[in-house]
Amino acid sequence: IKFIPWLSLSMNLLFAAVAIVLGCLSIYDYFKILRGKLTDISLQLPKIIKSKIKTLIWRKPGGNVQMLSSFAIGALIGILEFPCTGQVYFPIVLAIRELPGLRLHAFASLVLYNFCFILPLLVVFWLVYMGTTSSNKLTVFLEERAGLIKLLTAMLFFALGGVLIFFSFK
Repeated sequence: IKFIPWLSLSMNLLFAAVAIVLGCLSIYDYFKILRGKLTDISLQLPKIIKSKIKTLIWRKPGGNVQMLSSFAIGALIGILEFPCTGQVYFPIVLAIRELPGLRLHAFASLVLYNFCFILPLLVVFWLVYMGTTSSNKLTVFLEERAGLIKLLTAMLFFALGGVLIFFSFK
């Protein structure tokens, strides 16, 4: 939509506003966590989607279909978690889009983003596989750091919103 300047500007500002609102909600969640209300945070998957994910994870297919069903379950969980993961991905794509003439850089940035997104999952998988940790230990670890995670997420959203605003008027 670059050929319609007012529409391009409007879209950038809309997504910048969304990023800033998500940053504010992350700050709001941080204060909820400080008050001990971790389960009441606003930026999380709805309970019905969480329930469906748990149901998919705990199904135990057997035989030759196990690998195929594991892939299918992973794909379904990815789709169900898209409202959570997509809220970071779209503002980054829009911010990268505004860097003219740097398509290779933009592609490399998306690859790096995706690598950074899955790297913690691979580390957790490896730690559990090696018997170094358990799901209970991981839950406690994340709950103890939930406030810091929310603050860092807020900073990311504010930075993305700022980048979008900056490139909108450049």
